Order: sequence, then C-alpha cells, then structure tokens
Amino acid sequence: MVFDAVSARPMFGRGLNVWSASLAATTLLAAGMVPAIPAVAGPAPGGTGPGATVTALAAQPVPSTVLIPANELPTAAQVVALAGSVVFVQVAGESGPQVLWREQDGGEWSSVWGGTELAGELIAAEGDVVQLRQGEDEILTWTRDGGGSRTVPDGTTLGRGARYVGYLDSKGFTALQAVTAAGDLPMPIQKAGRGEDGIVIVGDRVVSLSGTFAHVYDIPTARGVVSEYVCPDADRYDTSLAGAGTRMIFASCGASGGIGVADHGDVYARLTPAGSLDRGFVAGETFALGLSTATGDLTVVPALSAPGDGTNGTLGAATSFDLGDDATTVGFIDAVGDVRRADLSGWSSEPATEIIDTTPPSATYPEIDGEWANFVLIERSYRVSTEGGDAGTYPFRSSGLVGGELRYRQKLAGQSSFGAFVIAGSLSASATHPAGSSNCWSSRLVDGAGNWSGWGPEECVTIDGTRPVVSTTALPARVRATSTSTPVTFKYAATDNGKVAGYDVRYRKDKGGTKIGSWVYPASGTGVTARSFTVGTAKSYRVCFSVRARDTVGNTTSWSPSRCTFVDGVAPRVTKAELPERWLPTISDGLLKWNPRFTYAASDDQRVASYQVQTRTAGMFGRLSARPTTYGWSTSRSTTSGGLNPGDQTCLRVRAKDTVGNVSGWSAWRCVNAPFMNGRGHINGANHGIFAFSVHPNEPASTARNVAVRAVRVKVQAGPGYGAMKVYAGSEYLGTVSAYSKSSGTKWATLTTRSGTVKSTKVRFVATSSRAVKVKAVYFAR
Repeated sequence: MVFDAVSARPMFGRGLNVWSASLAATTLLAAGMVPAIPAVAGPAPGGTGPGATVTALAAQPVPSTVLIPANELPTAAQVVALAGSVVFVQVAGESGPQVLWREQDGGEWSSVWGGTELAGELIAAEGDVVQLRQGEDEILTWTRDGGGSRTVPDGTTLGRGARYVGYLDSKGFTALQAVTAAGDLPMPIQKAGRGEDGIVIVGDRVVSLSGTFAHVYDIPTARGVVSEYVCPDADRYDTSLAGAGTRMIFASCGASGGIGVADHGDVYARLTPAGSLDRGFVAGETFALGLSTATGDLTVVPALSAPGDGTNGTLGAATSFDLGDDATTVGFIDAVGDVRRADLSGWSSEPATEIIDTTPPSATYPEIDGEWANFVLIERSYRVSTEGGDAGTYPFRSSGLVGGELRYRQKLAGQSSFGAFVIAGSLSASATHPAGSSNCWSSRLVDGAGNWSGWGPEECVTIDGTRPVVSTTALPARVRATSTSTPVTFKYAATDNGKVAGYDVRYRKDKGGTKIGSWVYPASGTGVTARSFTVGTAKSYRVCFSVRARDTVGNTTSWSPSRCTFVDGVAPRVTKAELPERWLPTISDGLLKWNPRFTYAASDDQRVASYQVQTRTAGMFGRLSARPTTYGWSTSRSTTSGGLNPGDQTCLRVRAKDTVGNVSGWSAWRCVNAPFMNGRGHINGANHGIFAFSVHPNEPASTARNVAVRAVRVKVQAGPGYGAMKVYAGSEYLGTVSAYSKSSGTKWATLTTRSGTVKSTKVRFVATSSRAVKVKAVYFAR
C-alpha cells in the first residue's frame, strides 16, 4: 500500500475512508482484548506493572539508504510504491501524471508494464500488478501470462500478494474478484459482515470492518477465521480499517485512537498516546507505520515488541511511503525528494508466546435447558450447563475455559430445608428430579492454565408439583340407539400450570338401569392425548365414564366424578289421537266456521319430547289433498283443525318423538266433516235452508255440481208423517233412507259407494213414497 502524505490520503483504496487529520491517538490491541477493558488496565510499553503511569517513548532513528536520487527523475517524485524487486514512481508528465518503474537495484526506467502504458495516478503496486487511476477509471495492469489490463470498480483495493482485489457493493458488502478476472467470486462474503468502514486483503484472507466489528475471512474455503471487536462501541460511527498482516488487524477508532487485534497468537499489547499516528497509517505484521501526530515524521510503532529498548522508530519527514510485498521493507520520499528505502524487520520480531495466565475464570449463573411455564419446569428431566468467562493476565491472552464442576442442592416437596451439595457433572449435566422438588445449581470453572474460579451464583429450578384440574367432563344424559353397538362419546379436558400430557379414561355399564358393572380400564383409553373417548353400547344400556389427567412431570389428578348416559333404542307409542266428534253440528259459531280440536298423547320408556301432526283437507266439493301437510315438532298435546267451512273435511294424524330422537309410527287418521251447505243454490230442487232441505214426491233434490264422495251421511227428521228416499251418487244407487217412525225424532244413515273409493259426481235424493223426507243435515265423506 502507498500513502501520499502531500495530499494526505492513502493510496491503497479511496473507498476505505481512512484519513482524518483530527485523530488524536492510535492504540493497538491484540485479539484477546475487548473494548470494555479500559485503555490503562495493565502495563504498557514504558510502564512497570498493572496500572503503571504511561510515559512518552523516545524515537529511535531507523537507518535508510537512498534508492533513487531526486536528480535521476525527469520531474519530482510524487508517489512511490515497492512491489517485489521493482520500484514504481509517479512523476508529473506533459499530459498528466506518469508512472515509471525500474529494478530497485538499478537499471533502465520504463513507462510500460505488461504491455500497458502507465499513464495516470499511482494507487498501489503488489507483486506484478499495478493499480492506476486514469481519469474517471481505475485500472489494473499485470505482467503474468503475457500481460494484460482491465478496468475495476471505483474504490477497488489491491490485496497483498496480488491474487485478489475487493470492493464494496451497493449495499456495503464485500465483493471479491481475481486480479485477472472481472467477475465476482461466488462466495458468501456477505456473511463475514458489512465492510463499509474498510476492507483489506492479505494473501488468501480478506478483512472487513463495520463499525466496531472486524471479520477475517478465508477466501478459498469461504469460511470465517475470526471476528473481533476492534474499537470501543463509542467509536462505532467513526472507525476505519487501516491495514492488516497475517497476524494482526489495525484500525483507526475516532477519538479513542487505533486498535490492533491479533487474529491468532496469545499475546496482546497497547501503544501509549506517545505512539500516536495520523489516520491513514499502514500495517506490517506486528507494527504500524505512519506519520506521527506529534512530529509529522514517518514513524514505526511496534505493537508486540520493539528492538532494543522498545522505542518507536523514526525515518524523518516523508511525503509518500509504501511497504513492500514482504511487509518489512519501506520505500518513502524524503523531504528533499530522494526516494529512500529502509529495513523494518527489527520491528517485526515475534515475542514469546508461552501463556502466563494467573487470572482465574469467573463463573456466572448456570443455564438450565428445559420447558418452562409459570416459572416452574414442566418436565422432570433437563440439562444444566456452565456459564462464565475467562480473562487473560496482561500481556497474555486468556488461556480459555477447559473444564469445571457443577453441583446442586435439593429440597423435596414438603421439606423446609435443602440437603447437602451433590457434584453432578463438569461443564454440563443431565438431571432427573422428583416433582415438586427445588434444585439450586452452581458451578466453578478452570482455565487452560489451571486457575480455578470460586463457586458462582446459584440458579434454582422448581419441578412442577401441581396436579392438573379436570375442567370439563361433557356427556349427554341420553343418546339415541343407532345400531346394535351405538357409539357413545365422552368429552373431557383439563388445565394445568404447565402442560397436560395425557388422560386415562374408564367406563362401566348396566342393562336397563339394573346393577352397574365394574370399571373397565381399556388400553385404548390409557395415556391418550385425545380429549374424547368413544364406547360402543347396546340399546337400553346405561354407560358411565370417569377420567383423570396427568401433566408432563407425572402429577396425576384423582378420577373425576362419574358421568352417565342412557342408550335409548325404544320409540314412543301413541296412546291417544282423538277428535271430539266426527260429524259437526249444523250450529257453529255463527260465522259458518268450525274449529274442532285434535287431542293426542304418547308414552315412552324415558320421556316424550314432542309431537308432529299431519293433515289432509277437502273443500265443499273437492277431494282430500293428495299430499299431507306436515307441521313442525311441538310439545303441545292438542291442535285445532284450522277452521272448517260448510262441506269441508279434515283428517289428522300424529306421531311422537322422545328426547333422543326415537320416533313413533303415525297414528290412524282421524277425520271430521262439516255439514254440506244447502243455501246459495248448492242443492237444487229443494226447499232452501242453510243446511236443511226437504225431498218431495216427484221433486228430487241434487247437488248443483259434482262433489267428491266416498260415503253420504244424512240426518233426517223421523216421525209417522215422513216417508223414504233413495240416494244416488251419479248413476250408482247407494241405498234408501226411511224417515218413518212411530214417534218423532231424528235418524242417521251412512251410505257408501260399492267400491269404497272416492268418485266425483252429483248426489241425488229421490222420494219413494207419497210423503216427503226432511233432511236436517248431509255430509259427504271422502
């Protein structure tokens, strides 16, 4: 990566946004540190122990040699970059910036790289790849495989090792490409986190930063290597990624300074404010290189160790600088314009990594894994696991948790005190405890260095000891028999402070209300989850049910009170179906209307619930209706015929239904007739009265029109002065009615057609003697 100190911007990717002149301090921290640890917690270089006072570090001059004298270049050097054995220099040309290159050890200058003219601004150089800006475009040019070049998205970062380039897509996620291929690699890099605060590529790894969180991602395997907080939460809106090596990540963290995080290794360290660098520094393996905020000089600040006395290194004033591909050689342009080179390998030495951790872990509340309801565990078996953390002893990372012990003490239901502690496992344990018991767990932990914590706080769990409550036991009092084995369904439910697990159902039967049988405990009704149970029962049997419920812990209710039903297979029997009289009198309510009442009754082995009535009606001249009129079920035990006019006939029948739906057969039809009306010309050739008429010798009487008739019922005045008459239905002679009697009174006669069927014809009355017949009423039965 190259840095142009004149324009105060880094040259390894403008999309990284790594420049801010207001940065006051740079702090470097390895992976084991978290932002919550104060910056003064533990010794820093220059201190003598935990909490030691921070002292300023002296700057140790770093030897450098002139790589390119200023007078060897056509114009002043503006930007320098090292790549392998080559040095690249940007100078001012006639038509804009021009990039030249030669071997670092000497040789001829050239402006062509991989067959491409190096015109434009120098952004970066790694291996055989040069990144330039030409107008609005950024391009890569390389020498491998015969050379080539291509345009890359704006803000593209060239990775160390020159195998990959990366950029941020429109949503702020990292996208990667091979240097020589334009298409994005098919990798779920987005899972590594957003990278809007910077990305850096080092070999086969990409580092992305979003806010305070950095992700290291292995490109070939598409797997995450490590994710770490690199800045305090307070700086999440003012962070930027400065650089990374194969071991450490360096970020600028707003006013809090920079933080370095080791992505592997055991040692962490911090720099004092005296080591502050302007935002835009670059990263070696274990050091940061940038412009000092105190002097403006190019300064190397070690993160893990320093050569000699641990001071910073100074290279003097510089206008542009770049680390070579080995991340230990720096090329820079000094104050007089010479391009210089320095070896920083002394600041890359690895410190001892033997873990010296004397800080014990800290145990917190154990975690209890089970199903809870209303603050109790609704299962007897559950799992417990340890909770806690481990901290390192500065300057070493945590050695990590490696084991521990779990213990519990128990108080059984009904007891007032806990028993002794029982050791039950290491980092996790399975337990099965009695219903209603209270169990309190605690743990202690040991880290990889053998440091044991004390026993942590207790987490208590109570196993559900409350029985369910059977809340519903529904069953009809009677059911209708539908077969030889009628299904009877018992419905039930229960509630619990936890969860109802199942039910047990039992039943017993008796025949017709005799002695009840013993309880039957069917296998199909044991431990069921269904909330109904069906038993096939013969008719006239009583069946009784009872249920109990069990929750997930095993708490079981008592058997519920017995609920019974009777399987009713006997239909009711109609015992009464009556009309007050068959032949209604000629005297009505004065409106020529009759309202006879039909009364009925039935009996049943249990109880009659309702009745249903059917009627058939005929008008003065017509037949009975072919289809009966059926009325709805009613509890009434009587009904009126609905009002009869003169000459009408109404027939009624009834059936009964019991409480479960058994229905009786229909009763026999019961019929009632109103007298035929003589008035209004309905009977011809007779003295007219409303209902009465006389039949005189040689003066027959007949209906004015055809009437439906099966039988003729007549009422005549009887006495010594009356004669006889013949009755015809059309041409059919029905019979003779004699009105003669020694004493006065009335006579009734019913004359039926020979076939007994209804015919529609005129009915005639013909006197057979010299004396008349006085007809008091006539009825036509259908």
